[in-house]
Amino acid sequence: ASSSTRSSRFSDTGAMATGAQRDIVDRHVQEAVAAGAKVLTGGKPTGVGTFFQPTVLVDVPADSQINREEIFGPVAPITTFAHEAEAVTRANETEYGLVAYAFTRDLARTLRLAEALDFGMTLIDVSDERPPDEWRVVPPKRAMLPRTPMPSGSRAR
Repeated sequence: ASSSTRSSRFSDTGAMATGAQRDIVDRHVQEAVAAGAKVLTGGKPTGVGTFFQPTVLVDVPADSQINREEIFGPVAPITTFAHEAEAVTRANETEYGLVAYAFTRDLARTLRLAEALDFGMTLIDVSDERPPDEWRVVPPKRAMLPRTPMPSGSRAR
């Protein structure tokens, strides 16, 4: 098999659409690391086709390009904040706004974030470990909150 179709231990994440996109993801990760981010896992192409290792970065500087551009790759850049308002301001400063994610166990914070984040969709992980097919989808600029499972084959509205 060719290197682009060969099996990879990373294949459950899927390949990048093109080698050029894989290189863009790699450049973003390397720039973040050069600016002070630390790689917890992954951080480079797999060497197989257009795959890129699933990557988690921590201590990512707020002004890093990886935080300002859509990366379209298996990378989670994690930044911290001192106050909730700081996190909302940073998130809303991006020119993009397809989706925002937040992780909290605080229901009041969930509702504040859903209102304050200016994105097409806001996903809140309330840490009760329910799979995504058990989330209730609400209109844009709202959160996806856990709910009881829908019957098989039905769609959230």
